[in-house]
Formats: sequence, C-alpha cells, structure tokens
Amino acid sequence: MIKRLLTIALGIIALCGFAKTQNVVWVVDGKVINGDVGISIQDLTTDNQTDTLIAQAFVGLDADDIASISILNRDKAATSCCIDTDTVVVIKTKSGRPVRLRDELGLSDNRILDIAQKISWIGTSSYIGDQNMAYQQLLSNLCTNSDLITLAQLYPKPQIRALAFEFLTYRDDPSVPQLLEHALTDTCELIRQSADVRWTSNVAEYDVWAFRNSQMIDSSLTYNYQVLDSLLIFTPNLSHIDFISIRLLPSLPALEKYYARLHSMFEQEGIDDALIPLARYHREQDISLIAQALSRPSKAYAALHAVANWPHPSFLPHLLSLFDSNLKSTGRDDLLEAFYSALMAYDDQATYDVIDQILSHLEGRMLERNSKAFKSVLKEQERPRYMPIWEKHRIRIALMTKVPG
Repeated sequence: MIKRLLTIALGIIALCGFAKTQNVVWVVDGKVINGDVGISIQDLTTDNQTDTLIAQAFVGLDADDIASISILNRDKAATSCCIDTDTVVVIKTKSGRPVRLRDELGLSDNRILDIAQKISWIGTSSYIGDQNMAYQQLLSNLCTNSDLITLAQLYPKPQIRALAFEFLTYRDDPSVPQLLEHALTDTCELIRQSADVRWTSNVAEYDVWAFRNSQMIDSSLTYNYQVLDSLLIFTPNLSHIDFISIRLLPSLPALEKYYARLHSMFEQEGIDDALIPLARYHREQDISLIAQALSRPSKAYAALHAVANWPHPSFLPHLLSLFDSNLKSTGRDDLLEAFYSALMAYDDQATYDVIDQILSHLEGRMLERNSKAFKSVLKEQERPRYMPIWEKHRIRIALMTKVPG
C-alpha cells in the first residue's frame, strides 16, 4: 500500500516538479509536526523501507501502524491541507495515537528512546528469557530525573509514562505530586504483569498504585498519603481509578471538608461507594439517600456498608426487604457478608432475633452460604452478643452442609 502511494508520488514529482530546495511540512493524522524530521523527499522516494525510516524519526510511531503516506506539491497542499509550502508529507496511522519527534524530547541519552520502544508491559515475568524486565531496569539506569519527567509528561506510549512516574516516586523527586495530579485523568490503557498473570489497567490507576507503593517501601519520602487522598477526592470524574472505591472511600474519615464532595461523587458522578463514608456523618438528610440505595440491587453493596457505619433504626425494614428480594438467593458472598455486618452493627436484641430466625428457616445451599457469611463476620468483628446464635445452630449446620463446626 505504502509503496503504491509513493509510486504515485513519484509520478507527481515528474509531472508537476518540485523545487530542488524544498520547504517540507510533515502532517501526522492532521497534526502539523514542528521541527526537523531529518528525512528528505529523496529518502522517501528511493528507500525501500520508507515506513521503517519514518517510524525511526518519531516517538510513538511503529512501522506497522502507518496506514498511508502521501507527498503533496504546493498546489495540492494548499487545496488539501491549507498549507502554503513547497511540499507536504501526509501520514495517516491506523491507531491515531499521538506521536512526537525524537529530538523534540531532548533526552540526555540517545539510547533511552530505543529502550522505551521495546517495553510492551509493566511488571515482572516468570518466563525465562523475557527481556521486558531487563529493559525496564535499563531505562531506569539511563534516565536522569529530568528525562523521567519528560517521559512521564510527553511520551506517547502509556506504559512508558506510567513507568517513568513510578521511577520518580522512588527517587523522592519534588515533581511527583504535580505529575500525579496531571495523570489522574489519563485513562489510556496499559498491560501489567505479575509472574505469569497479565491484566489491563490505565495510567491513572497505575500512578496511584505506584505512589502508594513507594510510601509503603519508604516512609521518609517528602510526599505522603494525605497528598494523594486530597487529590483523589477533589478531582472530579475519576471513576476509572478502582483504588478510590476499593481502598480510599471505605476508610475515609468523616471530615467536614469532604462532605459536599462525597455527595457530588455519589449523586452526580455515579461513584456508589461514596455512600459508605457519607454514612459516617450521621446526617438526617442522608437517611432517604441510604434507604433508596437499599432498594436498588445495583447499589446494595455500598448501601449495606453504609448501614454498617450508621445503623439507623429506619434502615432495618429495608435491610430485610433487600434480603428477601435479592440477597437470599444471591451467589455473592461479599453481599451476604455485608448484610450480616450491617445487621450486627445494631448490636441489639432485635437483630439477634432476625439473624436467629433467618438461619432457622434456611436449608441446603442457602443455609451453607448464609452460615458461612455470618461466621466470617462474627470472626472478623468483636460482636459477643451474636455468638450464641452460632453455638445454637452450628451442629445443625454442620450436619446439613458438612461444614466443620
């Protein structure tokens, strides 16, 4: 395809003529490239590996990602691109990923970009002979802090932006908090690996993990968890960062500065787990919000944990209704555990009787799932009031389900 287009271009050169000394403008996917690409028109029309030659001049452009190359003379450039110059080289890529000139980054070692180009995923591998880990270490060794900042901000491939940021966290570089703030909205996907397991993440998620991990390894770093927590709470539209729901929101303290923002996260941005810390404020205006969430199965997990933080009497009928309509037959152990955790948060005789009655009326597989969830919560939390329920039912449960008592 590329050779065919260049053959056409040669015909244009012969018929229309180009000036011997040409002003050449390069356009990649509609973006004008500022700077010297370092490739002449003669190189394009005589080199048999034109796509490779062009890919080597750019960062973030692979030879097999080039869809087409067109060479336009002044008349066609003015008509097609509205550019007044002798020659325009128009490149279209398959992926549409952003590209930059190699020289534009101004890195301290020419080998950095060659190594970065070879890194396809981040993490560790159990496969003998896999060079990806070695390339990651070599990249760290070659880069100054300034190089890493440039890669974290400008490199087109997401795995290199994320990796450069991680290296900076271990070096206690003062630019880390600002770089993290800019990266929080970077949703570009990357591949992570641990041993022989691979999974998909994104730059923002990885940078949050790297920041937290550096804190765990070296507590003397000048930046701390509070910096990250504030960024994650007050930066809008971060539902693509799983850490917020899995780790941050469930343990967030009920500080006044967070209250309005948590409401926005739950009601406007659809982050259901924001309801969990909201319940810690024990505000009367939030009772209806939690009650409504209990009536919606899709929000059940967050709503149950919210009740565990605020066992208000008005929630109890909603809990029982949710159990009868959805949880009794669910296969999700996490929901059943959240249900019993919410009930035991009341720590009263009424919920004691409720749990006793539930286990008394269940049989078979349903009894096995519920008893397992109840026992798990009982072991995790110090709720001595409810221990007699297990003592009462454990022999029956063991006989019916073959679960050790």
